[in-house]
Amino acid sequence: LIIIGPKFEKVIKLSKKYIEELQERPVPNLRISGKFHHLTEAREITEIKLGLGQYHVCMGFPTDTFLTNNDVGIDILARILAFRLRRRLRDGNRDFNKGVYRLLPYTSRTFAHGMLYCWFATKNLEFSQQASDAFLEECQKLKNDLVSDEEFTAIRNSVRNYYMDAFMKTPANLSELVIQSACNGDMDLVHLHSFRDRLAKVNRKKIRDVANKYFTLPNYAKVLIKPE
Repeated sequence: LIIIGPKFEKVIKLSKKYIEELQERPVPNLRISGKFHHLTEAREITEIKLGLGQYHVCMGFPTDTFLTNNDVGIDILARILAFRLRRRLRDGNRDFNKGVYRLLPYTSRTFAHGMLYCWFATKNLEFSQQASDAFLEECQKLKNDLVSDEEFTAIRNSVRNYYMDAFMKTPANLSELVIQSACNGDMDLVHLHSFRDRLAKVNRKKIRDVANKYFTLPNYAKVLIKPE
């Protein structure tokens, strides 16, 4: 139950209305080894879906779990990677039948797993392989070279704005952040509220270090979903 707005005393009264009769349960142990799983080889899976009109590709790497201090760097890195791929594969390609669309970055972290991946769709099977190769090439560039100051600042600001907007404008997003934290070991929301401190410590060198930690080329995961 998440209540946003009223004073604490009123929140207590509202809460009792819904949860006073619930039986107490032991707090689950969300602590695991803290080590993320490295892939030891490239893992590729191909699935066929009836009625699909395009090829869908998802590629990515395992990362640390929810309470990692690298979380801000992981999120920034994913957005930089997607921005570069979108510019390279979509904005830089004028042939619709050989381009990509819906190129999106994702990061997913719980107390038990972490992932950084990008998903894109294309009408052309051959181009899906070219786009996959481009994904790996851009990952390697992020491992080798510092991102530009302009690129880093723009992406960092977008990550910061999403966090700040949740508190100032979007109660639904704030509720999701609170639920994520409470369900993944941050019961007192210390990690959630330390976001700005962690963000302030991220610089271009940190982004390169994060890329080198998680982009363990060539040991990536890839899922291809194609029409019948």
